Amino acid sequence: MAQGTTTVTTEGVRGVQTTTYRVTITDGKETGRQQVRQEVTTPPVAQVTSVGTYVAPAPAPAPAVPDGGGATALCVDGSSRTLHTTKAHAHTTAASPSSTNDANLD
Repeated sequence: MAQGTTTVTTEGVRGVQTTTYRVTITDGKETGRQQVRQEVTTPPVAQVTSVGTYVAPAPAPAPAVPDGGGATALCVDGSSRTLHTTKAHAHTTAASPSSTNDANLD
């Protein structure tokens, strides 16, 4: 679960307590009350809330492809292909004052 999110895992439920009294009535009026028994009929259930702590890792850097090297690609059909790339290099050499201003390309 992502950091900062919360989810109620278990809902809380109030419990029920039953109390029994012995009541004395004289001439139709209550004249006494005595507690005889008290019991928990349904125990309460505490609410449980889960708090997310997961922090996604930073994406891995793309691997460097050396000059003239290749990279392997995973295709949708599950097969793999090696991709070869070439890098063009142009080198220029400055012309000497006695020659023309043409540049030499390797």
